[in-house]
This record gives sequence, C-alpha cells and structure tokens, in this order.
Amino acid sequence: VQVLVPSIDPVRPFIGSAPFSTELVLNRANGEWASVLDTAYYMYPIHISLSFLFCPTLASSIYLLLLRFLNRDYDAVFRLVEGVGTDADFSPEEAQAFAALGYCNGDAHPNAHACRLKIALVTIDAAAGCPWDLTREMSRWVQKLPHVAAACRLGHEEELQLLEHCILTVEDPRFDPKVYTEYEVTLNRNRKLYLEALLAGRPEAPA
Repeated sequence: VQVLVPSIDPVRPFIGSAPFSTELVLNRANGEWASVLDTAYYMYPIHISLSFLFCPTLASSIYLLLLRFLNRDYDAVFRLVEGVGTDADFSPEEAQAFAALGYCNGDAHPNAHACRLKIALVTIDAAAGCPWDLTREMSRWVQKLPHVAAACRLGHEEELQLLEHCILTVEDPRFDPKVYTEYEVTLNRNRKLYLEALLAGRPEAPA
C-alpha cells in the first residue's frame, strides 16, 4: 500500500480569527514550482503496521517534512529531520522544497524553533543554507527552552555544535545592530559558556 501525494506549492494562509490554523491552500498556479520537479507526485510506501510512511527519495522526505511543519506537527517534524540530512548539494527540486520551509518562519512556537535548529544541524555541512537566521533561532530557543517539549529537545552536544556557527558577541564581524540585538547574542554566548562548563564537569561557567 502506498500514498500518492502531488507535489504542489503548499501555502498556509494567515487567518486572523484562527492564528494557529493548519489549513493549507495548494497553489496549483505556481508554474515556477512545477518547472523544477522531476516528477509531479511522490509515492510513500506505508509500513505493514500502518503507523508510518517510508520516504524513498530525499525530495520526498523534504516535501513531507514541509507538510508536517505547515501542519504544526512538531513531534513528527523532529522525527523526520534525520531523513533530510546531507552534505551534498540539493537538486533544484530538493532545493525548492527546502527553501519552502521558510514559509514556517512566522511560527514562533517553542517546538518550531527546536525543529528549525534540528534541521540546521543535519544540513550544517550542506552548501545550501537554511531559510532562517541561525543566530536568531538559537536565541529564541534559549529564551523558550523551558517550554520545549521533551520530544523536540536537542542534546547538549548538538546545541554546542550549532552555537559554533552563531554570532556570540557584538565584536563578531557578522554582527549587525539593524538585525540583531546585544541581548540576543549575549544569550547565545552565555548558553555556550554554560554548556561547555556543564560538559566539562566544572561547577561554574565564566561570566
């Protein structure tokens, strides 16, 4: 048994009366989206237990990840992320679906930040960058950490790996006061110092 899913540009429109809506509109008029597809649909085999799908290609994995994210199914997104990890260049089809993850950037749920960081982690060596700002996502993760679900938690080593790529001080050449605040980068710096002390078994971290 397989599920047939057409690859169509999915949009989650803003609904003022339902700010947490998961309703999607499939933009069939997007010719640019269709022009880079190798196939107009994806086939997802269903496991014999009927409890999960298999993703036979990287493109199908990314597209399913996108649909889950737009549906705010954060636990499922977090579980699927490992399936999109790569250090190779994306094909045009894969790159398009990956860039579309930016449609979810307005989602400020604590678990949404966790999912974006996990995606950044598994693609950190890929040529294509994530469609969000890692420094800002990390600072929001730090602020909302007590509210992140257990199923969406990053490991301490994973956090440190991401923090190595973040802006930590205003002296960093990448720091732009029009984009970041000193508070944001200080949060990241303090989190990095804390984790380094924790993993090294030190009783306190430097200020």
